[in-house]
Amino acid sequence: MIRPLTGEQYAGKVAENCVAYWKAAGLYTDAEGVAVEKFKQVFKPHTFPPGASIHFTHSPAGVLTVAFSRDSSVPGAGGVAIDNKLLCEAVLESIIGEHGVSPAAKLSLAARVSELLTKGTAAAALRAEPVSVTA
Repeated sequence: MIRPLTGEQYAGKVAENCVAYWKAAGLYTDAEGVAVEKFKQVFKPHTFPPGASIHFTHSPAGVLTVAFSRDSSVPGAGGVAIDNKLLCEAVLESIIGEHGVSPAAKLSLAARVSELLTKGTAAAALRAEPVSVTA
């Protein structure tokens, strides 16, 4: 975080935006309501001074895991899992989407994906078997 923020402030704004979008798109159900309430409860006891981090893990199955650190370190373990694909997608969109709140997160993600792809390409090239080509 750059400026101090309470968990309630953060989660309240994210939840408000998610619910408004889902309702407008006709996607809001009781399951989303339950997921949003759990999301808000996860954040409620937390405050985020400058330098604190919120860590989200998004699974392909639609499980959002939330963990916190008081500094920029990555939490070793723990976190709370919320099983709701729409919430998982909406949180990611709110951070790095077209109108995302965190340009720094976009840059960080781009750099890390680039690094992974570069390493993956280099590793694949090292493992590749020579191919015989005849003309």
